[in-house]
Amino acid sequence: MQFVNDLDVTSDGVVYFTDSSSRWQRRDNVYLISEGSSNGRIFKYDPITDRTEVVLEDLAFPNGVQLSPDEDFLLFSEMTYARINLLFLKGTMKGQVVSFIENLPGLPDNIRASSSGGYWVGFAKVRKQPFSLYDFLSNRPFIKSYLSKIIPLELLPRYLPKYGLIVELDRLGNIKQSLHDPSGEVVPACSEILDTGDSLYLGSYDKNYIAKIDLK
Repeated sequence: MQFVNDLDVTSDGVVYFTDSSSRWQRRDNVYLISEGSSNGRIFKYDPITDRTEVVLEDLAFPNGVQLSPDEDFLLFSEMTYARINLLFLKGTMKGQVVSFIENLPGLPDNIRASSSGGYWVGFAKVRKQPFSLYDFLSNRPFIKSYLSKIIPLELLPRYLPKYGLIVELDRLGNIKQSLHDPSGEVVPACSEILDTGDSLYLGSYDKNYIAKIDLK
């Protein structure tokens, strides 16, 4: 495991967690995104048997994971593809993966339950329109290769827009609402959301503080 990222725990203690890449470590995340490889995995750890097993593999920067309230499915984000998928854990479709939401407005980080019964998603970066540098480079490998020779990849995030964005999804994966920090001055990137019903607490890998949004 090179890049252990997010986790969620079932009521009986089973841990589901992501390993975003089998090649790159956390400090190299920009290389993972730039490369666009699918070498991430989701693991399951059972404390009773003390065994860890691969649940899914060949994923493109799997990041956040979130169990459903009934623990019958697991949501997980694939940052590279700007999407969230659903893995069935129980029932006749156990082990199958279906799309929960595609073509998100940014690169999804963690997923957390909302007080209304849906899910909050924080975004590491946005695909800002009308021009998104991320989208532009994603299907132009020759340009990306050329830029990497004149601009160190670790400096590339400086050229991406600072824009805070979180989105609430309903139980079916439809967008209910979105909250924005267009200047990115307070929350330039959101990686964690805690919904208490009265407030939202936002964490960011880019800042050393927790932001708060009052809902009432």
